[in-house]
Amino acid sequence: MSKRRENILSNWSVLLDDYNTSGQDFFDKIKDNIKAREVPGYYTSIIKRSESGALSAKREYFRIVKGDLIFDVGASPYGKGFFFSWWLVKRGGYPWLHTLLFVIFAVALLFGLAEGDLNRLGYRLDDGDFWLMFVGGLVALFLVYGILGKTGIWGPEEYIAEAPLLGRPYAAVFIPVTYHSLDLAAMYQESIRRAVNDAINQTLESDGKPLLTPEQKRFRSVFADTQRSIDSKQRI
Repeated sequence: MSKRRENILSNWSVLLDDYNTSGQDFFDKIKDNIKAREVPGYYTSIIKRSESGALSAKREYFRIVKGDLIFDVGASPYGKGFFFSWWLVKRGGYPWLHTLLFVIFAVALLFGLAEGDLNRLGYRLDDGDFWLMFVGGLVALFLVYGILGKTGIWGPEEYIAEAPLLGRPYAAVFIPVTYHSLDLAAMYQESIRRAVNDAINQTLESDGKPLLTPEQKRFRSVFADTQRSIDSKQRI
């Protein structure tokens, strides 16, 4: 089983000179701002992520999660200044797990048809009937995966869409990329981005410091490119 991947969608940072503040108070302001915006279907937590590899120190982040989209917000002193940052990532699942389970079920179906109850009842399948029932069983198994994915039993269904072999047909049938799905992701990003900017400005204002400039608010995102290419690119 491979490690979960995190695909970076957007990121932003700013270093403010000659400034210091409380990271926890800043996180609390973000939480209040998100709540005031009534962003649906999210939860928050404080996490610690390694600064580099194994045995390295850990840095604290404020995490906001909505489905498979994660905002990690950082705040820490750096020299005589203070550094704010956020990362928006799309969290993946375990890509090979769903494919492995599907193959196991398919093999069980194959042997079940070959050595199962039909033979015990004296009805032997000819080659045509055998393969017809096997293909029908695979289609039924695929639909079961769809039901489990749509109900959330497998976790966020986007995880299934990353599975080798199984992922592309699953995404095409059950979660095709639409204007609506892209807009939901963009709305989530923009809501949290504004909540973070407002929290920084609230902190700066309370300390009598200049607010963030438009240039300081500028960030890098893949959403705009994805939205422009929706007609030619059918998966995110």
